[in-house]
Amino acid sequence: MKPTEIEKLSGLPYLRDTHNISRMAKNLSNFIRAFSLFSRMVSLTARLENV
Repeated sequence: MKPTEIEKLSGLPYLRDTHNISRMAKNLSNFIRAFSLFSRMVSLTARLENV
């Protein structure tokens, strides 16, 4: 089995493609930013409910 076939089956991006890696990193940082914003909103609403 060639590595590319394994990558296709597992759904992983081609690690040899540096563009995909940078795009993945950008998506990850965007997700982390959105998650931190969401957790901040949740903590804010929890604080408002406690008052």
